[in-house]
This record gives sequence, structure tokens and C-alpha cells, in this order.
Amino acid sequence: MMTDQQQVMPAWWRQLTRPLVFLIAIVLGIYILRRIPMTIEVFIVATLIAYGINPLIHAMARRMPRVVAVIIVYSVFLILLLVAA
Repeated sequence: MMTDQQQVMPAWWRQLTRPLVFLIAIVLGIYILRRIPMTIEVFIVATLIAYGINPLIHAMARRMPRVVAVIIVYSVFLILLLVAA
């Protein structure tokens, strides 16, 4: 039977493993993303853009219909994208 002292991980072990696990997760995530075909990457980027623009649309939808807010925000985003290109 194990005592409480034997079940607890030492503090130095936790301090070593947390950054190591985080680094492995980042490397694994990058590896997986590099293997995703281009089509899925486009959907991921589109989802991130929509997720990033959503708070602005939500704030504007309080003052006007949501459809109008979506049209305005995406039009401005598209114009800024074209100007930047």
C-alpha cells in the first residue's frame, strides 16, 4: 500500500513536465496542421476570420439588424483586404 508521500509527484517533476508537454503539444499541432490539405486550411482560416469578426458584428447588431451588420463588416473587411493586397 502506498502512502501519501509516495503518491505525490515532486515539485521539480511538475515544473519539468508542464513546459515539456506544452512544447510537445505545439510541435504535434504544427505537424498535424502541415499535413492538412489546402482545402481544409481554407476552411480553418475562414472560421478564424469569422470568429474574430463576430464580436464586432454582435456589437453592431444591437443598433441595427444583424444582416445589415454582417454586410457592413464583411464589406469593410473585404475592402481592407483588397487595399492591403
